[in-house]
Amino acid sequence: MHAHIIYGVDDGAQSIEESIHLIKMAYQQGVKKIIATPHSYSTIGVEIMKKRLRVLQKVLAKDLPEMELFFGEEILYSVDVLNRLENQEISTLAGSRYVLVEFQPVISYKNMLHNIRNLMVSSYIPILAHVERYACLRKKKERLDELKHQGTLFQMNYLSLSGNIFDQNTRWCRKIVLEGKVDFLSTDMHRPGWRPPDTKVALTWLKKNLSSEHIEALTYHNALAILHNRPIRA
Repeated sequence: MHAHIIYGVDDGAQSIEESIHLIKMAYQQGVKKIIATPHSYSTIGVEIMKKRLRVLQKVLAKDLPEMELFFGEEILYSVDVLNRLENQEISTLAGSRYVLVEFQPVISYKNMLHNIRNLMVSSYIPILAHVERYACLRKKKERLDELKHQGTLFQMNYLSLSGNIFDQNTRWCRKIVLEGKVDFLSTDMHRPGWRPPDTKVALTWLKKNLSSEHIEALTYHNALAILHNRPIRA
């Protein structure tokens, strides 16, 4: 979940060859299901995106028959998001009620909370993309707790756990993972040479610090619940 593998639609893969390369890189790290999440502000329409995903599925049916691809979008929140979701101009994750939503990094907490509540009132389940990017959530610890209490789920990128202990961002990310606040770890893969799928360092740290059950929830079971449109276990 959270992968820019559809070619030529955003700042992710730029060719079908890059798409296949990314997917194979992920497969070599144990990934067998991917929810593609192109940016919702792409000028390429949803139907073209889905058509290109079907092309990838057809190629992979021969090369990597175990790999499954699903469609979703990384949705940048705007005032018309609810209407666009209702009109199917933008997509939830794999046809579920889960929405991968992002905001501008400098958004105020007040606006973030208001916008997330709008999604919830409309019966969507918000997953906050790359939770580590928002300055407003670092200023007061209780803000993460408030959002989570209201039903917001948090996604973090693997690479954010891969720095050293002297890196302030890495320390913060590891801390909230240890506290059980993060629900999903994703690659947010873009291109083979820029933000490729790289889970090795993060997984090494996870295995030293978390139970196998917790790791499986972060890396597999919670994302699987999305595909079945089921609630995430607390």
